[in-house]
Amino acid sequence: MSRQVRGFTLIELMITLVVAGTLLLIAVPSFQSWIERNRVRTAAEGVLNGLQLARVEAIKRNGVVTMTLLADYGWEVKDASNTVIQARRAVEGSQATFLKVTLPAAVNLPQDISFNGLGRMTLPASDLTLSIAPTASADCTAAGPKNCLSLNLTRGGLLRMCDPSPAKAGTPQAC
Repeated sequence: MSRQVRGFTLIELMITLVVAGTLLLIAVPSFQSWIERNRVRTAAEGVLNGLQLARVEAIKRNGVVTMTLLADYGWEVKDASNTVIQARRAVEGSQATFLKVTLPAAVNLPQDISFNGLGRMTLPASDLTLSIAPTASADCTAAGPKNCLSLNLTRGGLLRMCDPSPAKAGTPQAC
């Protein structure tokens, strides 16, 4: 009388490991790109939220409120008496990204952005574009990498986050 033992043979286990390893090799680069895109989006949303806060506070207080983009890629929102309303440090989730003021000209941080009581941008004196990139040397123009996001600010107070990559051309996410 023979008793059969149920289980896997060595060959079945090896085939399973080879298939799992192949799937893992295919998935890892996509996963890394996904993490990079999420880091850039988190940083861009953080800066956009700070800009929206500064604009809303300026309207609410009917006075000038300034958002300062800091050299460590964080930000502070202050009222006219220089009291900090809210601050965000780069170490709060987006320290692996880089913020650049790309228009009207490349500007070094810190950079002040002020809104008046009507919600209009008073400083700087022209429309502004901020680029959030995964690396400090990334080219965030339309010809640049796909993992950049841009924040466009108009003098009238319009704030918009968009994607400068050519792959998004013709879509609502495009710049």
